[in-house]
Order: sequence, then C-alpha cells, then structure tokens
Amino acid sequence: MVDAVEVAIVDGASRPCDHHASGVWALSEIDDLLESDGVASCIAELRRRFGQRVQQLLEAETLKALCFDRVPPPDTAVMTPEVTAPTRSRINLNGPARPFEEDRAARAGDGDGDYDEPGSDAASDDDEPAPVFMRVR
Repeated sequence: MVDAVEVAIVDGASRPCDHHASGVWALSEIDDLLESDGVASCIAELRRRFGQRVQQLLEAETLKALCFDRVPPPDTAVMTPEVTAPTRSRINLNGPARPFEEDRAARAGDGDGDYDEPGSDAASDDDEPAPVFMRVR
C-alpha cells in the first residue's frame, strides 16, 4: 500500500504498470490511489465525451475545408435512418471521367460526333480507373 503520493501520472490506456518504480498509475487503479470509488469510471466517461467532441470538431473543420460548411452536421444524438442512410457523394477523387472539352460539349448537346466511336478518345477510357467517390460525414 502507498502511504503518500505527491505526483501521480495516470495512464489512460489502463495497461498494467509498476507505479512504485515509475509513478505511473493505470486508470483502473485510480480509485485505490484516491481512496474513492467511481473516480476511474468518471474519468473514463470524461475521456469518452472529450474524444467524441474532438471528433465532432474535426468533422466540422473538414467540412469547412471542403466548402461543405453551409450544411449543418447531423445531431449525433439522433441517429435515424434518414441521417445514417448513404447518399451519393459530391467528391470525385479521380477528377472528371472525360476531358473538360468533351464534358462541356456533351453538356451543351451540340456534340460534333459520337465519342463512343472506335478510335475516339472516349473509347480508350476503358483503361482508366472508375471514379472514386468519398463521403464526408
């Protein structure tokens, strides 16, 4: 038993440790150190809430960096199927599937020719990887 502790370092990972030699205490041992029940569970809950809040802030900053900050993030307490259902991503990590000029001509509808004809550039797109979409939540 420890008689007096001036400084105690609490290891949040709760690994077994030799607190007599190193002064590092496992989180599961903090109740014995402070001679009070429930301290370890309170610290664990605080750590969980802190991690959850950090995750929310990181997601908000990510959305802001990707210019999606105009859409409010879903409330994590309300996890309905509408909130958790997958939606089509707006980010194409591989860029457009065709060059800008072809894309603009296809959207304008005044295509001079069929881009899927043999020998055209679109026919050689089979070697390119399919676009990859990323969903940011």
